[in-house]
Parts: sequence; C-alpha cells; structure tokens
Amino acid sequence: MAWQEIIPNSRIDPHVRPPKEPIRFVSAREAFKAGNYPVALDMARFSDPAFYALSMIMGGNINKGLTLLEGLPALPEGAQDVQAYAHWCLGQNTKIAARFQRQAECPIDILIISMPGASKARPFDNLTEFNVRHLQLTPDDFGSTLAEFLNAEDDDFSPVLAVVIDCFGPYLPHDLFDFGIPVAVWVGDHDYFLPHRYGDLKRAHLVITNSASEHSELSACYDGRIAAFPGHDTYIQLEPVYSAPVDIENDILFTGRAFVPYMRDKAQHLFRFVTLDREDIRVSIVDGYFPEAEFSKKLRRSRAVPLFWRYGGGLQTRAVEVLSQGAVALSAETGICRDFLGPAAEAYQVIGTEMLDADLLPGEAKSGEPYPVGDLFWPSPAREERFLKFCLFHVSLGVCNRSLPFPQLHTPVEQRGYKKSEGIAVYTRIMSLNMRAPETAAHFNAAGSAGFYGAILSQDNQKLARLSLQFFREGVRRYPKNAVMAFNLARALSVFGVQKEAGNVFSHLIENHQELTFQASVDGLLSHRVRMLSDMFNYTDYYRLSIEALQQPSAIMPVLDAIVSGARTYQAAAHLLHDQPARALNNLEIAVVLDKGNFAAHGLMVEALAQLGDREEALLRSFFTAINLYPPLLLRYAGEGMSAALVLGRDDAAIDMLKKCILFLARTSDANGQPLEISDATKSTVREHRRHLTGWIREMADKLVVEGRL
Repeated sequence: MAWQEIIPNSRIDPHVRPPKEPIRFVSAREAFKAGNYPVALDMARFSDPAFYALSMIMGGNINKGLTLLEGLPALPEGAQDVQAYAHWCLGQNTKIAARFQRQAECPIDILIISMPGASKARPFDNLTEFNVRHLQLTPDDFGSTLAEFLNAEDDDFSPVLAVVIDCFGPYLPHDLFDFGIPVAVWVGDHDYFLPHRYGDLKRAHLVITNSASEHSELSACYDGRIAAFPGHDTYIQLEPVYSAPVDIENDILFTGRAFVPYMRDKAQHLFRFVTLDREDIRVSIVDGYFPEAEFSKKLRRSRAVPLFWRYGGGLQTRAVEVLSQGAVALSAETGICRDFLGPAAEAYQVIGTEMLDADLLPGEAKSGEPYPVGDLFWPSPAREERFLKFCLFHVSLGVCNRSLPFPQLHTPVEQRGYKKSEGIAVYTRIMSLNMRAPETAAHFNAAGSAGFYGAILSQDNQKLARLSLQFFREGVRRYPKNAVMAFNLARALSVFGVQKEAGNVFSHLIENHQELTFQASVDGLLSHRVRMLSDMFNYTDYYRLSIEALQQPSAIMPVLDAIVSGARTYQAAAHLLHDQPARALNNLEIAVVLDKGNFAAHGLMVEALAQLGDREEALLRSFFTAINLYPPLLLRYAGEGMSAALVLGRDDAAIDMLKKCILFLARTSDANGQPLEISDATKSTVREHRRHLTGWIREMADKLVVEGRL
C-alpha cells in the first residue's frame, strides 16, 4: 500500500515520509542480472549463498565476497566473470583488462568528463593501470565535439570508455553519445535535476548510482544499463582516528543541510531529535557545514549521527564518515545494505521513521573506536581504479542503450555554486546557445532561467534581469499553456520587483489550470537552491510527482495542481502585503486543497487568520498543519500559535509549543554557532510565557534570554 502523509492539525507531531524502497524481483538471480546488487544481496541472504557472495563483490566488499565463494561447492553461470572482476580489482588478474588494452601491458585509455576544476576528477590522475585524459569544457567550448578534442590529442590516445562525473548538458561534447564509445554516468539526486539531465541519462550506456531504490526509479525512466554500487562514493574521505576522544560533547549530532524547505522530510525527521524531552540527552543539529578537520573532531566527540536520505537501499557518504570516526549511524531506512559493511554493521543502526522517542537513541555499540569500513569503501586512488573497473566490467558484458537516437535540442541550465565571474560567463553562454535558433519552449525556458541565475548571482547586473524576463515573456507568448515557463516568469517578475505583471501571470496560470501542459523530461522549474523560491513552493512533492509523470505521462495533473497551488500562494502573499487578508485566505484555502503539502500556504493562512482576528480555532489548525509539514516554521509562527491556544483555553497545547520552541532554538545553530532565524512575535511570546515552565527546560529558556537568543 502506498504511503499516505497524515498531517495532524491538533498537535505538533510530524509524520515523516519513509525513504523510497526498491522494487522487488522474483529472485536474487533476477535482481543481480538487473544490476540491483543491494536487492540481490538482501534476497539471497538466507536462500542463495552463491548470489549472496556475488552480490557482495559487486556491491563493493570484494574480499568478503571472494571468501564466501571459496566455500561453495558449485557456482552459477557467470560467476567466473565476477571472480575475474574481483581479482582484477585486487591486482591479481588482467583477463578483463586485456579486452580493453591496445596491446599487452599497456594502460587502458579512459576519458573523464567533468566541470572545470572539479575536485572529484583529480584522483583519477593517479591510476597506474589507466591512461586517463580529462575533458573539462569552459563556456567558450560549449557545443564543441569530442572529435575536436581527440584530434588535438596525440594519436596514442583512443578511449574505450567515457565517464561523466558530476556534470551535465553543456559540459558534455555535442557528439558524445554518437561517437561510438560507451558512456558511463555516475548519478546522484537525479530527481532534483530531472529535466536538465534527462537527455544525458536517456542516451547513456551505463548509469551507476548508489542505492537500490535509485536503481529502481532510474530503471523505470531510462534505457541503458543501470547498476547500483553502494560501496562507491565521490566525496571527502576522513582518515580513521584511533585515539579515544577526551570526552563526548553530543549524544546526537547532525551537520549539513538540516533545515531546507526542499527537504522537508529530512527536516521532519531531525525535528524529532531536536525536541526530545530528555535532559540527559545532548543534541546538536547544525544547519551548515564545517571544514574537514573540524567536522572530523566533532564526529569523534559524538555518540551518534542521524541519517536521512529519500532513497533507501544504499549507503550515504555521511554513514562512512560517521563510522570511520567511531560514532553510530542512525538510519531511517530498512538497512538492506548493512551486510556490505561487515563488522561495522554493528554501528549502523536502523531506527525507521515511525519510531517512538525512546527508539531514536543509539543502541549498545562500541564507542570511541572507528569501525572498519575499508573493505567496502576504498581510499583514493584505489577507489577510482575500482570504479573504472566496475564500469568496464559492465561494458564487457555488452551494455547497450535501447533508446532511439534523438537530438538534445536545447542547452539545459542548472543553478550551481559558481563564483561571480565564472557563473556569469556560464549563464550568458547558455543564453546565447539557446537563443541562436529557438525552436521549442525549452529553449526560451532555459535561456530565461540562465538569465535569472546570472542576475541574482551578480546582484547589480540589470541587463541580465531584463534578458531573463525578455526570454520568459516571449516563451510564454509563444507557448501560453506551458505551466513551468509561466510559473518561472511570474516568480522571476516577483523577485525582480515587477509585482503587477507577476500577479497577472499567476492569474493566467490559475484561470487556465485545466488547459496547462507539462513535460517532465524538459520543463525545468527555477532551482530549489534559490532560497527565496524554495521558501514559497513545495519542491519536495513536486519532484516526486514529476518522476511519476515521467513514468506515466497521463499523471501530470498532480504536477499542474502543485504549480497552480504555488501561484495562488504567491497571490495570497501579495494580498497580505496590501492588508487584504480575506482575499489572501480565499486563495490559500484553494491552494491547500490543490496541494495538501503546501507548507508555505498553511503558514500564510496563520498570518491571514491572525490579521482577520477572532479565528483562533482555524488559526490553530493551520498552525499545526504548517509545522507538521515543515517544522522550522515553528520559530516563525509559534507566537501566533501559542496566543491562539491560550485564548481557546488550550494551555497544554501552548506549553507543548513553548517547550518545543525552546528545545528547537537551544539545540540548533548554523555552522558559525549563530541561532536560526526566529520571528519577533515568537521571541516575545516565548519570553513572556516561559514563566509557566519549570525545571531544566525553564533553565534552558532563561539561558537563551541571557545569551540574547530570545
């Protein structure tokens, strides 16, 4: 049965959407054949020792898999090939390598394609068995061909494989997928970047991802070979530290993207830890990143780290970092990959998402000593060498792409963390490429988006803002029913301060709701990475619905509902700015019917009802719904929520809000130690009513006041 989000409207109790789980297969053999090695391992655990061992090898724990194979009396067909791959990774067999060498004992020619200066590409330079060349296109080179690059290289370089690492679209040679060599792509967050990378993944021969559920979703969307490789990662590798820490500072620690609106499921999950009503549990949730050395030190001084990832059946890089520093990883998914970890599985504890508060805490495990993860997660450059061998092993099996050739007509764009001059060069080049001969809505949408990103990056470049609006406007004129482009235009107008026209475009979306169109593979919304946009739109559910619409094009109506819900939310925000709460409320009531996960609309309903007055019952329902959808809104709306509860005589609810607000504020910070943003109304209400508290939470509240955080 599909999971349904239950949103309590009478108490603070967020229900977390569990991570996606992979599809099941008839047998471990079938899962293995499909390249879903985590599922194959899980299904073979008690029933098929041969495929359990083979899956262990392909998932990354080669030594353990080989050891398990040695004790078996007979092996299935194809097992010898997997053994050959395993021994090749260990430097003991060159049978597979010989198929790709130009001549015996020669390194294998590999092309690595990445963005300029990409740190993830550098470790590939240190491989002895491969002759690696890098292709990193600058904006001036966008649209160039692989043939041009190879012609400029010496005659001795003839790549047998191209590997794409963390880049897309304009950074890939124009003829890459038609050149005649296999193309492998390492994929992460494919749902967030669906329309920008669809053309690349659709044409790739081999798509490699971490988790089993990503494998399932990718297999339903793309035609190349999909392989799940939970033992590979591309991020920093912390050195295990063997000296025991002086003391433990935190029982629960989280650092990174803790509270961002486009990951409201993660925010809901972490909120449970933040609001644990336990004086003896030290919790620190840091919304931000630390330098590597400081991060390592903090892990060493923590008992456990909660993990959350929307795709189950994999192993996050964060889990490896946690285990290597001697802490316990608390996983929200089912843990089908635990066996890959070997002895370290003891410290990879599955807690799920529907747990009681007592189950949020780490169970008994060694602490202070790093858990061995080296058998699965290899250090560089062995990590990169094993990855290339993994790719070539699949190529040796005869990978192909069943999709029909099709042109990538427009040049996609993503909002990335560019420096100012670099980003403006990228975005202006993408605008230029798309507007040379715009033939589709996607051309105008990509050009307008590129101009928007350039404008907000430069902050003072009015020309880019004008060009962005020009391209969006022309696109909407030619394709008035394209929902995404109209929504992008309206939001860009709103950001750039052209409010009247923005309102007209939002109205256009609302009035033409049933006639709007959407194509998941090319229609790209302005990025969730722009905080002023993600604060106002439910990207979490939008991305999930877009994937469903890609798999079943007839299922576009929920996507259109979400966009129109967003349009009504923006209209309501404008009404509130003009002291028109009744008009705002009318739009918001429809918005939350169209998209029940629209946290921004529920939050604005709190504001509208507060302005109207004498609506405490309705306000309280909206308050609870908003907080349960996206808990960080507690710091924004707790003032209104507590006031309404007290008027209604619900002192117990007001005290519960008060406690949770204090715990949230006391146990969270940014990476610089600064408190998260709290509204003046919440701050004054908490200060005033903290007198109703007793014991340790009262002391915590008083300390926050002394520190100036309340």
